[in-house]
Amino acid sequence: LLTVKNTRSKPLPVELVVEKRVFGENGEITLVPAEEDFVIFPFQALIEPGGSQAFRFQYIGDQAPEEEAAYTIHVREVPVDLEGGFTGLRYVYSFGVVVYVEDQQAQSDLSVSEVTRDGDALRISLVNSSPSFARLTNDRITLSQGDQKFVLEGDSLMSIADQVVIPPNSEAMLTLNLTDLDVQPGDVSVALRETPD
Repeated sequence: LLTVKNTRSKPLPVELVVEKRVFGENGEITLVPAEEDFVIFPFQALIEPGGSQAFRFQYIGDQAPEEEAAYTIHVREVPVDLEGGFTGLRYVYSFGVVVYVEDQQAQSDLSVSEVTRDGDALRISLVNSSPSFARLTNDRITLSQGDQKFVLEGDSLMSIADQVVIPPNSEAMLTLNLTDLDVQPGDVSVALRETPD
């Protein structure tokens, strides 16, 4: 269920559009149309000023996929003709909600395959060897340098990680900026404690 409220002083015409998130080898995301994978009711609505509209959506795609999938459901304002004589900029309302189609029995399997350091950048190659999405939100990464240990988890990890979701059966490069940590020049070892998703 997704609810949209119109805070404007004029009616808001909107439509919902579904796109599947396809992950590339380097972590890039391509969005492809996927309306056939969901039933949405209603898929269009005219929301009166101060009013709201609830949209219901249900996944009807492959019920036994080899890998979990991610989709973006976009709520987009439908452009309408403006009154004659209008000049200037026009803003169109649009936002997206990410929906994951997951197997509740599947668990992620995340491991560190390689660590390299380039100045204040620490590059950690992570491998997800499962059909499930892996998320760093509940994981812990410990950096070790000699007798010093730096534990990154929760907000401290999220604030410096550039990628927090690793797609199924894929490898991702996590780049940590060490500027805010008291890490000296030299080698750093990395240990990952995963809380499987």
